[in-house]
Amino acid sequence: MTCVLVLGVGTLGASTVTVFETASTVKDTAGDPVNAKATFVIDANGKLTLTLENLQTNMKDVGQAITGVKFTVSNLSAAATLSATSGDLIKVGSQGTVTDQGVQSLSLWSAGTSLHTVSLAGLPKDTILGPSNNGVYSSGNGSIDSNKGHNPFVAGTATFVFNALPGYNSGTTISDVLIGFGTAGNNYLVATVVTPAPPVDYTTTPEPSTFGLLGISIAALLVLRKRIIAGTPQRV
Repeated sequence: MTCVLVLGVGTLGASTVTVFETASTVKDTAGDPVNAKATFVIDANGKLTLTLENLQTNMKDVGQAITGVKFTVSNLSAAATLSATSGDLIKVGSQGTVTDQGVQSLSLWSAGTSLHTVSLAGLPKDTILGPSNNGVYSSGNGSIDSNKGHNPFVAGTATFVFNALPGYNSGTTISDVLIGFGTAGNNYLVATVVTPAPPVDYTTTPEPSTFGLLGISIAALLVLRKRIIAGTPQRV
């Protein structure tokens, strides 16, 4: 079945982490740049946590806001269901000034499932804006500043938690991620997987005492080698 949300691939403890990002050249329907990232974390029990981030700076139009996500979950055997949503809500006033309303649930966002595809969308409010410029959206137009139909917005990042995915197993993967922008509800852009750096294996790092013993052993071998070369008789 398919879910609307976005991620790359790695491991974190018993969880699988997948991260997707939009290409640096993509634009919304008005020709303005957009930049977004989706991170999927599936724990050992199949619970999915999706984090959507709007990375676009100097936003000027609500068409650059994240309003949805779609993704495919392999092995999904029934509908994926949301258990929690959260984001830092803000009101953007005249001249782009920001009033923080704190972290709240995002009641306007809902999830749907069709076959193996999951869709998540929130309109027309609680859409996700990119970072402000020191607390001000100085480039924003009337679709953001003091817009009663679109305020409040989510500042930067929203989190969505799904109950254990039906049919989940260790081979379950996330793919075919599309991130939606703008309030028309029809502008979904491809996000590609980002491969994170390989995890560091700290279990193979020697203890300090191990280094000390190794140094003593090397020194003893060097002394023994010098004696042998010099023809010094060795005691047994």
